[in-house]
Amino acid sequence: MGTPGKRWDGAAGRPAVEGPEAGPEILEVLGFFHLVVGALACMLASIPLLALALPQFESWALDGPAQLSTPPQGLAVTVYLVGAVAGLVYGGAMALAGASLLQRRRLALCRFMAAVSLILFPVGTALGWVTRRALVRPEVVSAFRSAAQRGATSEGAES
Repeated sequence: MGTPGKRWDGAAGRPAVEGPEAGPEILEVLGFFHLVVGALACMLASIPLLALALPQFESWALDGPAQLSTPPQGLAVTVYLVGAVAGLVYGGAMALAGASLLQRRRLALCRFMAAVSLILFPVGTALGWVTRRALVRPEVVSAFRSAAQRGATSEGAES
């Protein structure tokens, strides 16, 4: 039906159009974008922590250390802290997925983080969709496998 190694569009009887996402080269671009999204998520996650801490610093600067205002309590603190921790965990995992894409390691983590980022409209949805699409291609999976084999070979040589 066709030349080995070429993808064919069965309906048209011709080679399928190969885009830039076809090969493992796209992993460098996706890895960079994952690192950027992870860093932005960590920065945004720190905003609730600043909202909790700034009133304390302001009252200490204006009134002196003896006149600290009462800190926020109850549900507000819980929501702020849970949001901050969730954002920091997401940002760290996204940055780890970006580094993994660049190193071609941890394929399962990269697929998982691509799926998780689909809910974060609009940037996460686009990034997650393109990443999921790229990570199912046989060329990309073989790039991850060859990197894992090189890592196992180099670890065996060091022992």
